[in-house]
Amino acid sequence: MGCCTPKCAAVSVPIVLILLGGLAALIFFYFPRIPSSDVKYEGLNDWSLQPNSPSFFRMNFTVSITLGNPNYAAIYVRRVDLDVYHQNVTYVGNVQAKDLEFPARANTTRLVYFVMENTSPALAQALVLEGTTHRFTLRGNYTVQYLPIVITLPVSENIVVTP
Repeated sequence: MGCCTPKCAAVSVPIVLILLGGLAALIFFYFPRIPSSDVKYEGLNDWSLQPNSPSFFRMNFTVSITLGNPNYAAIYVRRVDLDVYHQNVTYVGNVQAKDLEFPARANTTRLVYFVMENTSPALAQALVLEGTTHRFTLRGNYTVQYLPIVITLPVSENIVVTP
């Protein structure tokens, strides 16, 4: 004898409908929507070039990360990893940031402050010879996480620094 009686159908049909409705709501709220993102150089905070004092170079700069999160849960930028190049050729150094949270259903901009140091005499000499306008390139990646989904996005930003 199967479940074909009206009494059995009256119990099992609502249970199936509730389960399907719950599954549809779960998919609607947690199905990943692609965020919009932008990484931009915002400006120089501090600059120090002392070629006669063990060729020490220090640059403190700000980068903004803007993320438009259309999802119903927060998105995290787990890691920002940028390599800095002078004249797009000479490696200057690496800067990193970790664990930035972007709230659900919002466009949010986070300012990230980086400090980069280099003690190379060749770099210090190139910067002194270059004059007052310096061209750098930021290249790297940032890793975005939404629930268990992790995406790595590229960054490439040319910057001109006039200390």
